[in-house]
Amino acid sequence: MLIGGQSRGGILAIAYAGVRPELFLGAINFVGGWISDWCTTATAINATTFRRGAAFQQSTVWLYGESDPFYSFSHSKSNFEAFVSAGGKGRFESYSVPGQNSGHALIAHPGLLGRCA
Repeated sequence: MLIGGQSRGGILAIAYAGVRPELFLGAINFVGGWISDWCTTATAINATTFRRGAAFQQSTVWLYGESDPFYSFSHSKSNFEAFVSAGGKGRFESYSVPGQNSGHALIAHPGLLGRCA
């Protein structure tokens, strides 16, 4: 079985795969995070939660849209790096999503997937 989610669902998919690694073959994170990076505690909360997923030793895919109004590219990339530094395995991909500040809507553009920005 695969697990995946978008936004809070994405961070929860990665974290839950780490808590119950025997249940899943892979995890997909669409623009995941718990709290927007304009909040002062975002780095601590998001990175800590993503690190919980590092116990999952199967493949993970992290899909992020550029110009996300909630999670900047640098914040999202640093969450992925925290996950990998904790022992997680995965691939991080970013996409240019049509529209202004529309990166958070990546999941609504399945035709983009497979074409890295």
